[in-house]
Amino acid sequence: MKVTELNFMAGKIPSIQTVKAPPVELERGTRTPQTGKTFSEVLSGQSREGLKFSAHAVQRLNDRGMDIQPEEMQRLETGFRQASEKGARNSLILVDDHAYVVSIRNKTVVTTIPTGDRNIFTNVDSVAIV
Repeated sequence: MKVTELNFMAGKIPSIQTVKAPPVELERGTRTPQTGKTFSEVLSGQSREGLKFSAHAVQRLNDRGMDIQPEEMQRLETGFRQASEKGARNSLILVDDHAYVVSIRNKTVVTTIPTGDRNIFTNVDSVAIV
């Protein structure tokens, strides 16, 4: 493109104006339309949420016929807390005859297998035996 063509085109481009939107004032405790909860309810709910299981982990539990009893879940969460307190990012948590690979950052069980199965675990930076 020639310089004269660019100059001609530049004259046809309208200038951009800055428009300020009026400030939005929300009262404390206003509920969001997406969740129907206040910000503090959402925030406190996230901090109290327990471990989540990925779709892959749920599928592995079902495929292998593994049941998680409430006591085992408590021990898994204890191992999660201990690994989190030590600064772990991805942890292998051993509870009785089950092994769980857990993403500490995401609070998510990534996969699970019976400990009797021979396996190699990669991309973990810690192991918790609870």
